[in-house]
Amino acid sequence: MKVTALIMAGGEARRLALNVEKPMVKVHGKPMIQWVLKALNSSSRVNKVFVVVSVRTPKTRRFIKRMGFEVLEAPGLGYIEDLRYAVVKLNVASTLIASADLPQLTGQLVDVAVDCYESIRKPALALLAPVKDYEKLGIKPCYEVNVKGVAATPIGVNVIDGRLIERPTLEQRYLLLRLKPPLINVNTVNELRLVRSFMRRGLKVKLMELLKV
Repeated sequence: MKVTALIMAGGEARRLALNVEKPMVKVHGKPMIQWVLKALNSSSRVNKVFVVVSVRTPKTRRFIKRMGFEVLEAPGLGYIEDLRYAVVKLNVASTLIASADLPQLTGQLVDVAVDCYESIRKPALALLAPVKDYEKLGIKPCYEVNVKGVAATPIGVNVIDGRLIERPTLEQRYLLLRLKPPLINVNTVNELRLVRSFMRRGLKVKLMELLKV
């Protein structure tokens, strides 16, 4: 199975308190979004990449166009609203969604996600990691879900059947991952510092479990 990948890059960097668009914050000399693009390009499961921007990220839009990638400008109403807009506008089916603030993302992890999605035969798959792995680093996830007694948080990677995007809900499975080091959405200066340190080590999948709900 091959998928279309959407990078969601329309958000602001309010908590980072930097005078830079969030996708353009640099990690090891490159904007975060460039690392995400590198991961998707190295995946054997991705055949097309679109970057979804908004009015809040004009510099990101120009940067992506210079790199030769496809750009779609969404209304900027919010992550979910912009995602739905992009999926409908592009008329995509099997779709991998990744946040632009995941510079640790690897092509291997993308392949794991798509392989799992293909095996479950359900409309949606969300990748999660245990909350405790983040709390050990002093990170308090913004969102938690309890699945089979496990306190987990989304890591910013999903795979969905885009043809069903306008349904109120999609039947979903969760893939719980133990990653070393944890995959971090960069929202704060502390998280940026941690990611800059962790990227020197590389990202390894220690354990994964498919959780049915």
